Amino acid sequence: MKKLMLVAILAGGMLTLSTLIFAGEIQIGTVQNAEEKVPIYAYYAYSNSQQIYLKPEINITHPITINKIRFYYHSGSNLANSNEWTIYLGHTSKNEFVSGTDWIPLTYFTKVFEGNISSYIPGTNHQWMEIPLSTTFTYNNIDNLVVTVDENTSGSDNTTYWGAFPAPSKFPPMRALYCISSTDDINPLAPGPGTRTSQLNAIQLGYEEIPNPVELTSFLASISNDCYVTLSWTTQSETEMSGYYILRNNQRELSYAQTISPLIAATNTSGTQIYNFVDNELNEVGQYFYWLQCVNLDGSFEFHGPIVIYFNPYNYETPGIPIVTKLGSAYPNPFNPNVYIPYTLGAKANVNIQIYNSRGQQIKSYYLGTKDIGHYQIMWNGKDNNGHYCDSGIYYIIMKAGEEVYKQKAVLMK
Repeated sequence: MKKLMLVAILAGGMLTLSTLIFAGEIQIGTVQNAEEKVPIYAYYAYSNSQQIYLKPEINITHPITINKIRFYYHSGSNLANSNEWTIYLGHTSKNEFVSGTDWIPLTYFTKVFEGNISSYIPGTNHQWMEIPLSTTFTYNNIDNLVVTVDENTSGSDNTTYWGAFPAPSKFPPMRALYCISSTDDINPLAPGPGTRTSQLNAIQLGYEEIPNPVELTSFLASISNDCYVTLSWTTQSETEMSGYYILRNNQRELSYAQTISPLIAATNTSGTQIYNFVDNELNEVGQYFYWLQCVNLDGSFEFHGPIVIYFNPYNYETPGIPIVTKLGSAYPNPFNPNVYIPYTLGAKANVNIQIYNSRGQQIKSYYLGTKDIGHYQIMWNGKDNNGHYCDSGIYYIIMKAGEEVYKQKAVLMK
């Protein structure tokens, strides 16, 4: 469910939209099962758990600011001896826990709640228990979401059950990890060996969002003739933007990425703007991932990417394998709403990329101009040339490089 709150000012006979804020709720999973081990295991004095919720399950189109979380109280005790909770939210590229010690470090997590939850416990069974967050958390809509709950009240209660999913399967992914103790308070920074389970809590997330003040139409990386990585991005409009940072990592993990640029000031104009940043600090051969951080004047921010490039200053291409012109496979595929379109050029060429829907209608165009030999990538944000989000379906990507034409397809799945 999403609610729209619109603040409007009547000025000089014209309606001026001054603030547009969306508030909404997301439910992840159903309450078809009952689970006693997560988020807390009330039968034991102390417990700690981590649960991974996948980006497709969250199913949003851009970053959100989470301000409350709900767990489904199925049945059990009143948690009189299990009521001191600390909740952390964070990001991860993990899809599951591979062992009982595969805890995700809390170093980059945000502590969003710490206190007594007694007043939030429902008076009857089969109700949602809402916990307002003392510190909001911005989910980046790039990684998966991790929910960590540490319960540290001395003493135990009768077994308490929480709404959970999915239905049991033969080889389910282990996306929850918990540990327990009857005597010692568990340190969430180093919980010790735990137990994995495929059962996750059904949760609801309350959030607020402000529409993105920047309209980003491309974000790409290339290697220059002097063996530097050039990051380029194009915006169609900017409003109340502070600027941009470039982040880099040698793995697809935003949480550990390093900020490598100073703040690149935004122009805050309604026309097309092209930005560039040169990364001249690489000296090791390898694959590198880059993100673009867009920072608003109010301090909020969001990330785009990653885009990936292979860097080899000693030999740009693998010996004996010449670079050829081609349109790579779009990823992720299916996507929602952003998709990355890689391409390479074996010769200098004028490049245009058009995107067509299944009815053969051209809905998006990129006129990229003349490009040198190299590896490139653009991002399509799922919008047409008029700035409207496209419907779910199959989309055909057509690249024309010089006189040659290349084709790929991608599926937008909302």
